[in-house]
Amino acid sequence: MTKLEVALAVPALLMMRLALAAVEPPLPTPVEATRAWQAKRNTSLSDSSGWLALAGLFPLSHGQFSLGSGAGNDIRFPAGAPSHIGHLRLAPASLHFEAAPHVEVRTGEAPAADLDLKSDAAEAGPTRLRIGSWSWWVIERVGRRWLRLSNAEHPALRDPAPIEFFAIDGAWRVPARLRLEPDAPPVAVPTVLGLPIMETAAGVLEFELDGRPYRLRALDRNGDLFLIFADLTSGTTTYGAGRFLWAEAPDKGGYTILDFNRAYQPTLCFHAFRHLSAAAARKPARRGGDGG
Repeated sequence: MTKLEVALAVPALLMMRLALAAVEPPLPTPVEATRAWQAKRNTSLSDSSGWLALAGLFPLSHGQFSLGSGAGNDIRFPAGAPSHIGHLRLAPASLHFEAAPHVEVRTGEAPAADLDLKSDAAEAGPTRLRIGSWSWWVIERVGRRWLRLSNAEHPALRDPAPIEFFAIDGAWRVPARLRLEPDAPPVAVPTVLGLPIMETAAGVLEFELDGRPYRLRALDRNGDLFLIFADLTSGTTTYGAGRFLWAEAPDKGGYTILDFNRAYQPTLCFHAFRHLSAAAARKPARRGGDGG
């Protein structure tokens, strides 16, 4: 390339970069990002495959069980489901479903007349079975199995009341430093199923609010941090068992951001059939996030 070509190419490259920069949208501000998060939370309420569609949760043991809404079934689905759907067989290392004659059960778009199933503990699981608006699958928690039932036409999905949020306040978005606890024992997180789930402790997050120091234990969720906490709103304007909060993995200095404007109570708490962490922790905040 000659000197003249170089002289012509450099301004052209600069103009191209400026043009690309002009069309790239600016990053959202923390307030804009939180408003988008709030909108997504409300949209999820009417999702036909979400928590408000849950219609039942049934403990399972080894053996064979009939499924359907009829009175003679071992696992009785709510009224509106087919009277008799088929049988579920459980052994220590296997799950199997066999549909009743002339009943069209599907998994995805494929017929599911007679097949082995996977629970949600399997890498490719769970196998979701469906008939009409009803779908069901097997979940595993702490070595036990349950059948979870969902109804895409559940009455709770009809115009659900939107989640109420506290006003977004920048004072509730604070830096926090993670103090690692490499030898900390697993944390037992209670659930409404009555069986605790053992979680890995990442360490303790130290931060300040209103000039006062606070500490919250954080759980390790694939590198990111998950917190369960209670505050002075718990049991009054927010869920009594506490709320949840996610934080990004700390930087090299051990710092991350805690944005209590995004503290939330699980959608499960709006529904009769639920499986959620019900632990409360120390009290770091008086408000922020979900107020529903």
